[in-house]
Amino acid sequence: MTGFARRLTVGDRLPNFGLPDQAGRRREIYTSINGGPVVVLFLPRKGDGSRKRAVAEMAEAMTVFDQHNAHVFAVVEGKPEEGRAIAESLDVPFPVLADGDGEIVPPYLDAFGLEGHGVMVLDPNQRVTALADDKTEGTLAAAAVKALDSQASVDLPRLISNVAPVLVVPNMLDRDDCRRLIDTWHAGGKEEGRIRDMGAPGGTKTVDYGAKRRTDHVILDPDLETDLAVTLIPRLTPEIDKVFHFPEWTLERFRIGSYSAETSGHFAAHRDNANPHVRRRRFAVTLNLNAEDYAGGDLRFPEYGPDLYRPPTGGAIIFSCGLLHEVVPVTRGVRFVLLTFLLEPPAGG
Repeated sequence: MTGFARRLTVGDRLPNFGLPDQAGRRREIYTSINGGPVVVLFLPRKGDGSRKRAVAEMAEAMTVFDQHNAHVFAVVEGKPEEGRAIAESLDVPFPVLADGDGEIVPPYLDAFGLEGHGVMVLDPNQRVTALADDKTEGTLAAAAVKALDSQASVDLPRLISNVAPVLVVPNMLDRDDCRRLIDTWHAGGKEEGRIRDMGAPGGTKTVDYGAKRRTDHVILDPDLETDLAVTLIPRLTPEIDKVFHFPEWTLERFRIGSYSAETSGHFAAHRDNANPHVRRRRFAVTLNLNAEDYAGGDLRFPEYGPDLYRPPTGGAIIFSCGLLHEVVPVTRGVRFVLLTFLLEPPAGG
């Protein structure tokens, strides 16, 4: 039986699974799509009438789903002939997968806290963006359509000729978590951001306001540290493995940083692995906590052009510690960020 270590929610990647469809062909979620959003309907044993109605409502909404280039799957708890009977009676245009042993539908619904029938909407990166179940007002198909409409991009494709090799991942933390971290910064101890002076004996850390103007709160609370790790590691792991092929890593201690316009908060161009004291650092993780509340303060990678990078609130930017990068001065408000590094495991495990 499938098990999950914690409750999953918006921002998590839907764990992959494979089941036979109404034609007997095995389908896996991650290999059956081609870059659009995904809608997955989960139907536990609850009477064929209600399950058939939920599938029919999805089929009736296919015109809208097609407009969003969305892939639709229904997953029915039951033998293959049960799923096939529902699909054939409705002539549905999407795969109806049979969960004959009940190893997918009940545990997945439970893992995401859904009751009765449930639907999950995924972004093109297969990360959950919306959830609905029988407690949601209206049909599950309508909830899925509403979610797709609300997150549809209005931006036209851009021709990109040069970009820094960085990864931006939205929805790593929700807005409530971001607010709590900002409150933690206000309530906790502070230290001025320091840099390591390799010209001093032992590479002593010193305050150099010309190079760096940031005020940090280092997270020492073990409960908060654990909560962040339990939330972020499952969201980081598939992205880091897929994009950077770096499957084994540990996290450096979390810190919450503040760049204020009052002090022209900034960090001059630097590399995060430029001295022996941080040689285990491989990738930097910067998670924006309040992207709408300040001006300036963006990341720039000058080796790859003048462009500025600002993940949305709750989103992270992840990049190699070998990249030259800077935080340009904040000119209005205060920028708050959660910071950590992915470290190469120590030799010998």
